[in-house]
Parts: sequence; C-alpha cells; structure tokens
Amino acid sequence: MYNMGMIDKYVKILKSSTVLFVEDDIKQKENIGEILSLFVKEVYFATTGTEALTKFKKLQPTFVITDIEIPNISGIELSRRIRLKNKDTPIIMISAYKKEEYLLDAIPLGLISYIVKPINAQSLIKSLEKVSTEIINNNLLKINLSNFCVYHISKQSITIKNKEYMLTSREAKFIRLLLQNKGSITTKSMIEQTLWGDGAMSESALKNFLSKLRKKIGHETILTVYSDGFRLA
Repeated sequence: MYNMGMIDKYVKILKSSTVLFVEDDIKQKENIGEILSLFVKEVYFATTGTEALTKFKKLQPTFVITDIEIPNISGIELSRRIRLKNKDTPIIMISAYKKEEYLLDAIPLGLISYIVKPINAQSLIKSLEKVSTEIINNNLLKINLSNFCVYHISKQSITIKNKEYMLTSREAKFIRLLLQNKGSITTKSMIEQTLWGDGAMSESALKNFLSKLRKKIGHETILTVYSDGFRLA
C-alpha cells in the first residue's frame, strides 16, 4: 500500500537496489525494516557502527540509512568513513533529536535526507524518492560481476579497470538473465527463449555471441557448465 504515492520510475529503481539499515533499537529496526522491504530488493541490517562498516565493504549496498546514535561509532563518523571509500553512495540520517551540532556536522557529508524520529511512512517515502533521483542522476545502480568487472544497470554498460564498454541490447539481456539465475545454471533453452525470442538459436550463433561478450567482460566472468549452460563465476 505504501507504493501508491510513489512514481513508477522510483519504484523500479528501488526494486533493483539494496540498502544497509543501521539501527540498534530493535523495535525501530523491525518497523522501518518492514517498510523498506516493500520497496527495495534487499535490506541489510547492522546494529553498530563497526558492524555497519564491515557490511558496507562486503555487501556494497546501493544506499545507506543510519541512526546517528549507534554503538561503537556514531552515524556521523560512520558516514565520514563511508565517504572516504565512496563519495557517491546516498546516505539518509535519522535521529530522535534535531540537534544543531548534528545538523552542522552532517552538512559536509552530502546527505540525501535527515529524518527526525518518530519516522512515518510518508517522510521515509520522500527520502527514498530523493535516493532514487540520486541513483538515476549518478548512475549508481551497479552490480559486481567479478572482482574487476562492474555492470551498470541503467546505462547497460560494464566497467573494467576504469574503462567503460557499452553492451548491445542482447548482451545486456544475457547479463540480466545470468543475474536472475545467480547461484544456478542458465540453460541454453533459457538463453534461446530470452535472447532469440521466436527465432531458432544455432550453436554457432551462441558461440559467436559468447565469444564477443567474453572479450568485453573477461573469459573468467562467465563459466560454461559442461553442456548444460552457463553461470557467473
């Protein structure tokens, strides 16, 4: 029901996004986490600043929502450390108090939004819309295909060692198909149905297609699973 007030393009962007939600209050964590789960692909949780930093490095969420007053390090310090590693990740700050010193400290961090508790659905939705705009404007929606290859969803391109390569429509469809089946095998019949539609896919056509794509993204990124199909490394 919360989707009713949000523009479709924002909904689509958020459904492909992940968020790291940092909150040590169990009730707030459950309530806000439940709302977030309606909008985003996945919600990662952390209850302390140090745990949040570890998960940020490991999971690389699309954006971060953090309370200011969390154990170990504050939300302000957490945001500073995130900014040292990534200057573009959208960050939403939440607090039970509208303290002036917090607001002043938050200005250099380039926060998307500052929400004062108690958080209601509408204020959260407005902040998520701002996040979506930031993701669209800065092409932040990306997925690591390997340690050196990043797929940019909105631009349908890949970046390898800071060099960007545009994908064809068919190549982008194939990458999305592999991601949808991540952890399992993408069969040749799936590929034929998704990439060739009503047309027949020959072995030579598939081999030629994969050869050209692997030259762009690296031969070790897409693995052949015997004669069954393919999967991401």
